[in-house]
Amino acid sequence: MTPEEMTKIVEEHLAAENRGDVEAAVSFFHDECFYELVALGIRFEGRQGVALQYAALFNTFPDAELTIDGASRHDLALFRLSRFDLAT
Repeated sequence: MTPEEMTKIVEEHLAAENRGDVEAAVSFFHDECFYELVALGIRFEGRQGVALQYAALFNTFPDAELTIDGASRHDLALFRLSRFDLAT
């Protein structure tokens, strides 16, 4: 996968999150995935667990927006620094 392809996938995933689209956001995860909130000590296992996390997040913060503040690409990885903004 090229860095450009990685960037496109991340942007599509970000758009799904910002629309509050659980199904689309989870579609980017592998069946045996996990989503970990290290600071809270919480880990969601599998697509169903990740979907529950997204549903709770989108219901709790319906007007929130995830914004990319910076990025770094390498041949094998894409790193993004993001910010979760709540509507004022």
